[in-house]
Amino acid sequence: MSELDISEGGVRHDPADARWNIIAFAMRRHLEGKLLTITSAAMAADVPYGTAMRRVNELLEAGFLHKRPRSRTGKSFSLHPTR
Repeated sequence: MSELDISEGGVRHDPADARWNIIAFAMRRHLEGKLLTITSAAMAADVPYGTAMRRVNELLEAGFLHKRPRSRTGKSFSLHPTR
């Protein structure tokens, strides 16, 4: 993945880019006060499931998304935007 900084105005939005779809959906869910699951993020990506999972993991590694456990075991978690 090339370095992608969504906070800079010079980055062009490409509606076909799954990362932008996921980030926009995550922000909307956050502002609405609703939880974001990895499955709903994958559906919002508008790409095949495997590709969506790779894009979600890229966003987690880049620090754009954060996982929060929803249970004691940590097997269930929600995603949240970090910036």
